[in-house]
Amino acid sequence: MEGCCAVVRVLKCVCEHHDGHSRVHFEVTDTCITLDLTDFIAIQCLEDTFVNL
Repeated sequence: MEGCCAVVRVLKCVCEHHDGHSRVHFEVTDTCITLDLTDFIAIQCLEDTFVNL
C-alpha cells in the first residue's frame, strides 16, 4: 500500500571512509518520499551519523 508521495528537499547522510577515518557530511537532494517514511528517514539518518562519528 502506497502512502502519500511528496517531492521534498531532504538532507542525505553520506559517510565517507578515507584511510581508516570516517567523515559524515550531508547532501541536499530533491526527492520523492512517502510521507509516512519521513520520520523514519530522519531517525535513520541521525542513527547513521552517530554510529559513524
